[in-house]
Amino acid sequence: MSTAVPPKFELIKRQIIADIESGALSPGDRIASETELMEQHGVARMTVVRSLNDMVNEGYVVRVKGKGTFVKVHPGSGDAQRKLSAFALLVPEMRSGFYPSLIKSFSDAAAELSHQTMTCNTANSVERQGNAILQLIDNRVAGVALVPNTHGAPPDYHVRQLQKNGIPVVLLHRDVPGVSAPLIHLNHEQAGFMAGEKLVETGHCRVAFFGTHASIVSDAYAEGLRRALRQAGCELPSELIHYGQRDRELDISADHQAGLDAALERMFKLPVEQRPTAIFSTWAPDAELIYLSISRLGLRIPSDVSLLSIDGVYRSSAISRQLTGIAADEEQAGKLAAQLLEEMSNGYRPFDDQFRASVPLGFYPGATLERPPSR
Repeated sequence: MSTAVPPKFELIKRQIIADIESGALSPGDRIASETELMEQHGVARMTVVRSLNDMVNEGYVVRVKGKGTFVKVHPGSGDAQRKLSAFALLVPEMRSGFYPSLIKSFSDAAAELSHQTMTCNTANSVERQGNAILQLIDNRVAGVALVPNTHGAPPDYHVRQLQKNGIPVVLLHRDVPGVSAPLIHLNHEQAGFMAGEKLVETGHCRVAFFGTHASIVSDAYAEGLRRALRQAGCELPSELIHYGQRDRELDISADHQAGLDAALERMFKLPVEQRPTAIFSTWAPDAELIYLSISRLGLRIPSDVSLLSIDGVYRSSAISRQLTGIAADEEQAGKLAAQLLEEMSNGYRPFDDQFRASVPLGFYPGATLERPPSR
C-alpha cells in the first residue's frame, strides 16, 4: 500500500519546524531567505511563501519586512521570562477624537500577537505620564506605545527610562526631542493644509480657526491652514483665530465652552465682509460644540457657514458622522505600532531604530461643507 507524499510546502515547513524543535534554530535566529529556500528545494516562490505563512500562523516564526524571517521568541524564554507579556498604550485621553480607533486597533493587533493590552490615560499631563511609566517599568511590560502629552514639553527621560529597563517604545503622532525610537507621525501641519485646500477649492477665503488649546500641535494645524489660504491669495487674520482652554484630559469645561461661544459671537458680529464663511476645528468634540452653538446665533450649517474638523476614520456619534473633515487612519497606526513593538521585544529591531511612518490622512465627505453664501 503506497503512502501519499506530502506536498512540497508541507515538507519545507516540517524541516524548518524540526530544526526549531531540535535546537538547531534558536529563538531569534534568522532562517533561510525565500530565494535560498527556493534554491534548496527546487520549488517556486509561492510554495515557499505558503510554508512561511503557515509557520507564522502556527506561531513558529515572525516575518519582518525588509529584514527576513526569524524564529519567534516565546514568553518564558531568556529575558522574556521576567516580563509581563503585555503591551501598553499611553494616550492623552480615551473617549473621543482619534483615540477610540487607536485603542481598538492597537488592542486587536496586540491580541493577534498573543499580547494583552494595558491602556493608560495620561490626561495630557506630564506628571501622570511619568507616573504611568514608572508603574509600567515596575510591571516589566513587553513594550509601550506612547502618544506624548501636548500640554508642556514631553520629557525625553520618560522614554529613556523605559528603554534602559529593556522596554521598547514606539512614539505615536509626534516626536520627543532627544529620543531615538520608531515614530508613527501624525502630520498636523499637513492635515491643516489639506483642510485649507478643500475649503479654498469649495470657494472659501475667510476661514476661522479653532484650536483646542495653545500647543505646538494646534500651532502646526494653524500653520498648515495658513499656508493653504496664502497659496490662494487669502489670509488667516488674528480676529478669526481662537484657542480654547482644554489641557488636562481635554475635558469640556464650562470655561472652555463659554470661551468658544464668545469667540463665535464675536466673529459673527464683525462686518459682513470680515465674517468667516467657514470654520476649521482641530478636534471633533469642539466641532460638535460649534455645530450646536451656531444655531443659537441664528445661523445654519452648512448653508450659512461651513464646518471642517479633524477626526479619525471611525465616527461614534451622530453629529461626528455629519462632520466633513480630514480623517486620520488610526486603525493602521495602531496595527503598525503593535507590530513594531513585537519586532523590538523579540530582538528583530533595535530600540533606537529610526523607522518613520506617517498616519494616513484622507478626506471624510460628511455634510457640513458647501460653497459660501452670496452676500
